[in-house]
Amino acid sequence: MKYLAILVAVLAIMLGIYYYLEPDQVRGWLRDTKLVTAPETTRLYKWQDKQGSWHVGDAPPPAGTSFEVRDYRSDENILPLPPQLKKDD
Repeated sequence: MKYLAILVAVLAIMLGIYYYLEPDQVRGWLRDTKLVTAPETTRLYKWQDKQGSWHVGDAPPPAGTSFEVRDYRSDENILPLPPQLKKDD
């Protein structure tokens, strides 16, 4: 039993090292399984009415109105960084 615990610990350490060295490879393996699900997305519509006001919402605009569609993932930040967090180039 003691040897089994040591074997499991060594395998876990080896997997951790491999993940550290090749994270994209491991993520590719996990993406093909049901262990990892894709992040949720939100679809937004952006359009301008006849008065010039901009509208953004999850419902499409009235028929005949040109609009822009944006899909946002739940794991992404869409807000700009505040000035104090921006790096000087």
